[in-house]
Amino acid sequence: MRRRLRAETQEPADAVLRLQPAELHDTAPFAPGGDRFVAELASPGLGACSFVLGPQGTPPPAWIVLDYADGQQRRWRRARRAGGRHFFTLAEDTASAGYVTTVA
Repeated sequence: MRRRLRAETQEPADAVLRLQPAELHDTAPFAPGGDRFVAELASPGLGACSFVLGPQGTPPPAWIVLDYADGQQRRWRRARRAGGRHFFTLAEDTASAGYVTTVA
């Protein structure tokens, strides 16, 4: 089976939401005004899920990327939607050795 390289799986820049660790929430935040989205970032092997409040006036992206100061990152891919919440699954993680290293 051939593994896909990151360059083969990248989305257009407008389909990616880039975050810093301080933008993650432990519980689902309230989305005031209805023009923001709440996303649940599933990281079952890393512990509890995290939540993100999307920027005002933007649709949910295909990917959410968490950038760390040391250049490491975690990448989640949009999986599904239930009610008002969008679910993302962890697809790549360079910040945790041995967990997820490539996009499947």
